Amino acid sequence: MRIRSLTVVVVAATAAIALAGCSSISPSGGSKTKSGPFTIGVSNAFVSSEYRTQMIDDITSTFAEYKKDGLVSNLVLESADTDVNGQIQQIRNLINKGVNAIIVDPNSATALNAVFKEATDQGIKVYAIDQAVTATNVTNIGIDQGAWAAESAKWLAAKVGNGGKIVVVNGTSGNPANEARWSAAKAIFHKANVQVLTTVDGGWDQAKGQQAMSNLLATYPNIQGVWTQDGMAQGVLKAVQAANKVDAITITGEAQTASEEQWHRKLYQTAAAADRAALKAIPYYAWDNRQPGAMRVWLPISPPVRPARGLEAQAKVTVSFANDNCQPAGINDGLVPNNSGEQPAACCHWWPHKGTGEWAQYAWKTPVQVNGAKVYWFDDTGRGECRVPASWQIEYRDGDTWKPVAAAEPYPVAKDKWCAVRFAPVKTTALRLDVQLPPNFATGVHEWKVDEADEVQ
Repeated sequence: MRIRSLTVVVVAATAAIALAGCSSISPSGGSKTKSGPFTIGVSNAFVSSEYRTQMIDDITSTFAEYKKDGLVSNLVLESADTDVNGQIQQIRNLINKGVNAIIVDPNSATALNAVFKEATDQGIKVYAIDQAVTATNVTNIGIDQGAWAAESAKWLAAKVGNGGKIVVVNGTSGNPANEARWSAAKAIFHKANVQVLTTVDGGWDQAKGQQAMSNLLATYPNIQGVWTQDGMAQGVLKAVQAANKVDAITITGEAQTASEEQWHRKLYQTAAAADRAALKAIPYYAWDNRQPGAMRVWLPISPPVRPARGLEAQAKVTVSFANDNCQPAGINDGLVPNNSGEQPAACCHWWPHKGTGEWAQYAWKTPVQVNGAKVYWFDDTGRGECRVPASWQIEYRDGDTWKPVAAAEPYPVAKDKWCAVRFAPVKTTALRLDVQLPPNFATGVHEWKVDEADEVQ
């Protein structure tokens, strides 16, 4: 979004500067140079988008800068939700108001060509932004929409894998940007053998995108991924969150920022005044059989920092054996200990098994690509029977078989530190941490993390 907003500023400046260098034919046959100030017209036929709001704001602010320099005089805005015919009328209104240049965000790549000719025949410069038109008398300024869309399509195709099932929430069918983006993305999905179950329009609107995605979830229960674009992504995400399927569905999308107007053009603003509230602390009535007296109470002054978690957080955990006080979920809760002997709130271990071969497994609903792992072992020497393992290795699932990864170095075994290994990238739906328990002792795991590899193009 930042790149596209910058494009708007550049084209507004370009229109003003280009006019300053234009020449026109005088009635006597000589030439006269237009020195300005110039009148700039803007045609925008879609306003239900944060980007379009910011676009108009950026054009207005850029125009104001050039007006101070005496280069431009009037900015004429034709901005409203309308169809192609309505945009044709917008451009004719600008022509009739005597503008020197028109900046247009077109609703169609071809349907406006005739009215563009009406403008250029009268010496009016026309600039198409955000999306390209086919008229040769119009200057197209913007990004490569197809290349932009192809990047997210490649990423999604790699995530869902061969035969993966996705749905598409597009912007508005027929719109030049939408058609260029979807044409490029569709080619990527076809090449990768990704199944596109259906496509729907979300109108580049969060609310419409959310409703469209809710309908798709009800119709297609086995969706693995969603390809969407621009302002609909947050709405799509909300629908997936409401369906409790965030861990099962991979979504593309772009982040958006609030317009400057929403922030009153101020980076720093005064925070709301804090309210006083009464606090009543109730101590333990019989803690450690204490006698009446003072008690010191520590209160948190900020919320706890959520631990950083990777692919392991998305995985289902299973183990080869668990007794009543084993909590396998502790292996990927993101809580890193200070040392191996620290007693975790949730501990994954294989006690009372001793000297046996055991495993913990991560399984994902869609394939992941990984190239490393690290383990922090649990060792309660002095109070229990868990020790670091005799040895360990990582295996990945290939079809119905388990294969060892091609480790780049020996598997380290140590207390009070991460034991990490790098290996050749593998794409799989499951990994196993194979552990050989030491003779006469069990083994436990504080944390097992997995490193995501870059997708191979």
